[in-house]
Amino acid sequence: MIPDLKKYANVKVIGTLMGLVLIVLVWKNGKRWWEQLTKQDKGHYADLTSFGEVQAGNEQANQARQAQLEKMAQDTYTALNSTLMIGGVTATGREFQLELINALNDSELRYVAQFYEHNASSTGQSLKQDLDDEFMPATDVDERLIARLNQLAL
Repeated sequence: MIPDLKKYANVKVIGTLMGLVLIVLVWKNGKRWWEQLTKQDKGHYADLTSFGEVQAGNEQANQARQAQLEKMAQDTYTALNSTLMIGGVTATGREFQLELINALNDSELRYVAQFYEHNASSTGQSLKQDLDDEFMPATDVDERLIARLNQLAL
């Protein structure tokens, strides 16, 4: 009877210690974890330089817009090639990112597609190939974007 009591007491102590460690972890990191679980990918493009400024020849705006387009290409690569949910990208985040790319004008879309292929993609695969490989039954954004890329001969 005494050995059974010791075994039970050890399990109780270890369980209590593990519970306390878990409580401390949640206490310290709970807010950050909750923010990570509930945040939505909005693209963070609130400060986009307008294309009118780029057309007007403002060199600073031109460089800023180029950096924004490169960031969009990188984000698109991440959205298409990360494991859904595990990599922090949801299916709706992926669709949202593709809608952002599809909303670009032709010259900006051409720049994003070329940057995607030559810089963002580690394998050198084109944006059109990656879109063609995606399975997105709930939306047609991939098909619309592929059609635009075909029109631009990319």
